[in-house]
Amino acid sequence: MPLIPRGFTPKFVDRLTDRLKRELGDRVDGLPESFSREDLSRRLKDKLREQLGLDWQEGDITDEPFRLEEPTIAGPPQGPDDVIHRLQVAMRQGVYVHMRYHNVYRDVEPYSFRWRGIKEYHQEQYKDPNTGRARTRTTKVKDSYPLFYGWCTKDKGIEAFKIEKIQDLQVTKRHFNPRWPVEPNY
Repeated sequence: MPLIPRGFTPKFVDRLTDRLKRELGDRVDGLPESFSREDLSRRLKDKLREQLGLDWQEGDITDEPFRLEEPTIAGPPQGPDDVIHRLQVAMRQGVYVHMRYHNVYRDVEPYSFRWRGIKEYHQEQYKDPNTGRARTRTTKVKDSYPLFYGWCTKDKGIEAFKIEKIQDLQVTKRHFNPRWPVEPNY
């Protein structure tokens, strides 16, 4: 049995067909009889098969409703790990995040994580004054920090956001069409 994209169920197709009929209104009555609900539904399913490049048969479509991997996540994040988790959920589901960054609320299409900076350590040998033994001291010279890249609808462009400076983050239910490949791996 071929894989059927979740969400393209007979109920979904029927709802879409009903919506088309409502929006077309009286114009549907003037169309040829071949534009019956069943025919329109069949044509819509055929178009979906063609657009998605799938080869499913009428009986292959499941009645299982579309569900998000996890429920929409709201409320203040509980630290950077929670922010990263929420961003990964949104990336996998292809939905916007609503976030507060530098005290400004914005909707963002999440795309990827990157690291900025380089971890460099400097080691130096010294003599311990108490014991007289040779010791090695390691000092962090530079620090690296994670960035999250996303398309900001407020600024109309791709932006880099420091994870630790995200003040609030909510995963929405609003889907977006990706402009670039989405990379949810941290």
